[in-house]
Order: sequence, then C-alpha cells, then structure tokens
Amino acid sequence: MPLPGARRAVSGSCRSLQDVEVITEQATGYLDKAACAAQSREGIARFVEALQRFQLTRAEELMLINSRPRSLVELHLIVEECEERMQEEEMQELLSLCAVLDSPVGEAAAS
Repeated sequence: MPLPGARRAVSGSCRSLQDVEVITEQATGYLDKAACAAQSREGIARFVEALQRFQLTRAEELMLINSRPRSLVELHLIVEECEERMQEEEMQELLSLCAVLDSPVGEAAAS
C-alpha cells in the first residue's frame, strides 16, 4: 500500500517535468527566431574586432551583437551618450557594420 503523500509527489514531479519541457520548447523557439540565431563565431569575432575603433564598452558590444540595431534610434538606446561619443558618420558606419553582421553567413563571407 503506497503512502498517501507519495502518489501526489510523483504526480507533482511529472507536472514539473512537463512544465520544464514546455518552457524549454518555448525558449528554444524564441532563440531560433532571435536576431542573433544565424551568427557564426567567426562573424562575431570579426565584428568585435571592427568595433574596437569605436571605443565601446563590452556591454554595448554585446547588445549590438544580440539586437543588431537598424536605425539611429536603436543605436542611441544601446550606446550610452552616443551623440557625445560619436560623429554622425561614425554612427552610420556602426549601423553598416551591424547590417553586415545581420547578413547570413554565406553573404557575409562573400562581401
């Protein structure tokens, strides 16, 4: 004869495993569709190397890699004191670099 609480524990444990599976599936689905999903290590390394001249913080570099801004507004949200630290041309160049990072692996290698 099983203990009364043991049955509920097994049932709760199964429920927890189901919850973990659902969360894992949702997280994986989100990450597969995220802007950074198609990036390669080599592409990121080249991107970070190209960013050196902009004197960005590590956090700013990471945010650029993960969110890949497409407009000046997005860039201003990522780079702290953007207007004081960069000229308009530098901001446009940084956006162009982000667009190259945005290219699929084959296109980035071809350009």
